Amino acid sequence: MGVVEPCRCRKAAKLDEVLIVLPPKVRKAILGRRFDQAIAIYREAIAINPVNARARRGLGQALDFTGQHADARAQYQAVIDAAAQPPEYMFLDIAASYVFERRFDEAQNTAESLFRRTESKVGGTG
Repeated sequence: MGVVEPCRCRKAAKLDEVLIVLPPKVRKAILGRRFDQAIAIYREAIAINPVNARARRGLGQALDFTGQHADARAQYQAVIDAAAQPPEYMFLDIAASYVFERRFDEAQNTAESLFRRTESKVGGTG
């Protein structure tokens, strides 16, 4: 068995700490409407693990709450881009973000692209 690098162990320990503490801290921040605090917590988790889909989605939702819709959609898109099989709810999050901005055409286009993806998975006709 090989020797594990010390810095890698510290990073893994920090990741474990963040994953254990993250949900209650974020929940408390959001319930207290302290979205900036939630954003900071999510950004810390993403700095440790850039492909953490849960943290990216949470960051996107917190950004949407604060009116930072383009930044929110960038987080949702990052999850989609990183996944071999992106979760369909990420497309709905993008559509909802457009709705928050009252950009209904973009929301509809996003929702329609999701429906086309879903149809192609189940073999439906367009």
